[in-house]
Amino acid sequence: MKYSGGRFFIFFFIVCVIFSATLFGKVTIVVSSGGFDSVGRAAVSEKEIDFWDDDFTDDNACTECFGAMELAVFLPGCVDISSDEIVLSNDTNELPDGDCIIIGSRQSNLLVKKFKLHEGAELENDQSFNIRSFEESGRVITVIEGFDRAGCLYGVYDYLETLGMGFWGLGERGMVWPTEKLKKLPVDLNITESPSFVDRGYKAWEDRDCGEEFFLWMARNRVNFWTSAEQPVHFLKKLCMRLAWGDVDIQARYFKATGPYPYNHKKFKGDENKPADPYPMSAEYIADANDDGTLSYFEAHPEWFCLYKGKRSNYVPLVLGHNFCMSNKDAMDEFCGNVIKSLIDGEYKYVDVLRLRVYDLCKWCECENCQSIGTFSDRNLDLAHQLMTRMKKAQQQGRLKRKVTVLIGAYTEAIAPPTKPLPADFDFDNLIMMMFPIERCYVHGFADPSCSEINCRLKESFLGWKNSPYFTGTMGIAEFYNVSGIKSLPMVYMRIIPRDIPWFHRNGVRHMVYMHVMTELWGTWTINQQLFAKLLWDAELDADKFIDDYFERYYPTTCESSRKFYEHLEDAMCNIKTFKYFVRNAKWEVFTFQKWRAVEGLQKEQDRLCNPEQEIFELEHLKYNKYSPQLNDGPDVVEIMESMRLARKYIDQSLMLCSDKVEQSRLVEDEKRFAYGEAMYNFIYHLIRTGMFHHEGNSMMARMEFASVKVYAEELKEMIDVVNSASEDVNSKNGYEATQMTPIFDFFDAKYGQ
Repeated sequence: MKYSGGRFFIFFFIVCVIFSATLFGKVTIVVSSGGFDSVGRAAVSEKEIDFWDDDFTDDNACTECFGAMELAVFLPGCVDISSDEIVLSNDTNELPDGDCIIIGSRQSNLLVKKFKLHEGAELENDQSFNIRSFEESGRVITVIEGFDRAGCLYGVYDYLETLGMGFWGLGERGMVWPTEKLKKLPVDLNITESPSFVDRGYKAWEDRDCGEEFFLWMARNRVNFWTSAEQPVHFLKKLCMRLAWGDVDIQARYFKATGPYPYNHKKFKGDENKPADPYPMSAEYIADANDDGTLSYFEAHPEWFCLYKGKRSNYVPLVLGHNFCMSNKDAMDEFCGNVIKSLIDGEYKYVDVLRLRVYDLCKWCECENCQSIGTFSDRNLDLAHQLMTRMKKAQQQGRLKRKVTVLIGAYTEAIAPPTKPLPADFDFDNLIMMMFPIERCYVHGFADPSCSEINCRLKESFLGWKNSPYFTGTMGIAEFYNVSGIKSLPMVYMRIIPRDIPWFHRNGVRHMVYMHVMTELWGTWTINQQLFAKLLWDAELDADKFIDDYFERYYPTTCESSRKFYEHLEDAMCNIKTFKYFVRNAKWEVFTFQKWRAVEGLQKEQDRLCNPEQEIFELEHLKYNKYSPQLNDGPDVVEIMESMRLARKYIDQSLMLCSDKVEQSRLVEDEKRFAYGEAMYNFIYHLIRTGMFHHEGNSMMARMEFASVKVYAEELKEMIDVVNSASEDVNSKNGYEATQMTPIFDFFDAKYGQ
C-alpha cells in the first residue's frame, strides 16, 4: 500500500465526521487541535506544517490529534464499546461528562495539568510518557501525558497494548487483537516509561516508496529512525521520526574533484558571472587541464585533494574513492560550507542527523599534515569537529535554524578508538559515534568470549571506544542483520537480539539501527522486528516471556509446530556470515566462499571453491562434517542442512494443522520466504560439494553434484519478489543473482555442466 496523503485525509475526515456527529457517547477523547478547527483536521495537516521551525504548537496538535484518532480507531476492538460511542473533543478547558481519555503534554493540553503525576513518576526525557487512570464521581478518567508530542503518541500505543492490542506485523494481518474485550476502561493505571535507546530504527538513505503500512508499524512500535530522503517527509515527522541522511557519497555530492569550481578564478576566462573567489591563488593551479571548457575544483586547487603515491588524486566517485586533504583549511572550509548550505536549503534541509561518512576501504591523504592528525579514527573525529564548529557558527548567525546531530562511523580501517586528545571545545553533545561491525558472526553474541575467532576483535574495538580517555561522547551500533550478502534470506535472531541489545545498553550504547530493513513480505522476519523494537524501547524486557507470548498469540492454532520451525530455522541460518557472506578472523583476514572483486589491491580474490590450492574450510566456525571445538563452535554444513530439513518438516506441519485464516496467511508468507532460503541453501550446499570433489580431482562426483546446483539455480531464477523488498544494496534481479556466486557457477558450469 503506497503513501497517499489524499486517501489518508479522506479516511480520517470520514471517521471524524462520524465521531463528531455523536453528541453523547460513553468515552470522550480530549486533545488540543491547536490552531486547527477540529481534531480530524489537525490529524492530517502535516503537509501544512513546518516541523523544522521553532514554533511547536502546530507540530504538537498534528501528532497528538493523530494519536487520538488512532486510539478512537482501535479502542472498540479492545473495550466493549462501539465506534459511535466515542467522541473526539478539542475543548481542553473543562472536563466532559462521562468517561474521558485526556491526551497531551503540559504545554499542549490544559487538562493534563489538572491531574498531577503520582509521586516519583516525573517525565524528564524526550519521548517519555505517563499513563494514569482513576475513578472520579462514578466515571473513569485516563490521562496519557507525554513529555513531548512523541511521548503522547507513544503513550497512546502503550495504552492500546495495555488493553491487549499488538501491532506485531505489517498491516491488518500483522495485528493481534485481544481474545476478549474489557467490559470497561481500566482504572488504577500508573505507567511511566522512557526509551532505553534515543534512536531506534534503520539506516536508510534512499526514497524506497515504502508506503503507510511500514511507517505506521514503525510508529506503533515506537521505532523512530529513518531517512529524510523518503518522499512523505512531513508524514514521517508527524510520526515523530528522526530523519538521517548522508553517506560515503558525501564528497561526490558536495566536494567532487572533477565538479565545476564555483567561483570567479583570477586566471580562468569564462567564469566571470560567478561569485568572487574567496580563496588565495593556488601555486599548483593547472588551469583547464582536460580542455573541457570549465575549471574544476581539482584544476583550481589540486592541493585540496588526496595525496596518493606522491601525486594528488581527483578520484572522487560515489563510493570507494580517495578522501580529500583534511589538513588543508581552505579545502575543509569549502567542503563544510557546501554541506551546511545543503542543510540550510538543499537536499539535506530536513535532516535531523547528518551521517558524516567519508570513503572506507579506500585511500586517505598521505601528506605529512594529514598524517600528523593521527589514525583514520582521529581524522574522522577531527573532520566532525571542523564541521560542527562551522555549523555552530551558522546557527549563531541565524542561517541554520535547527539543531543537527552529526554521526560518524567506526568501520573497517576506522574502527579502532582514537589515539589523540580532542579539542577542549569538542561538541560531544551533538555527536554520535556509530560502530558498524560488518565483519561479525551471528552464531555467537557480540560479547561472547567463546567467539575468539571472529567477534573478539570487534568487541575489543568497541570497548576501546567505550573506555577511551579521549572520546567521551555517545555511542551507537549499526547492525547488519540483513547485510547486502544476506539478501533478505529468512533470518531468525531470537537468540542474538535479546543477548546483544541489553549488553550494548549496559555498555553505554544509546543509538541503534540496522541496515537494509525489508519493508514488505517479512515472513519470518516479523519476530526479529518485534524483538528489535521492543528491546530498544526497554532493554530490560523479559524477552523469553515475550517470545512465548508471540507464538501463543501470533500462531494460536499451531503454536508448538511453528515455534519448532523457527527454532530449527535459526539453527540453520545463524552461521550465515561464513556460509554465504564473509567474516574477518582475529588476524583481520577475510573468509568467504563468494568471489570478491579486488579493490585497489586491498581485497584479494576469494575463490576457495574453485582453486584446489586453497583450503575450503579454514575457520573453526565452519567445517563440512560436525565439528565441536571448545571455542568458536558453529553449525557445520551437514548440521545446517539437517536443520533446514527439520524446519521444512515443521512449517509443512503448521500449514496442515492451521485452522485460523489470519494465522494461515502469516504461515503462507513465512513459507514463501523460507522456500527462498531453502533453495538458496541447497544451491550453496551442492556448490560446496562440487568444489570439494573438484579439489579431490573427482570429476564424476563433481559433475553429479553440479547437476543439483543447476536445478536450484533454475528454481532461484523464478524467485523475484522475495529478493526485492529491501534496499537497493540488497535487492537483486532474482534469487539466482542473489547467490552472489554466479562467477563460481560459471566456472563449474564450463567444467562440469555438460
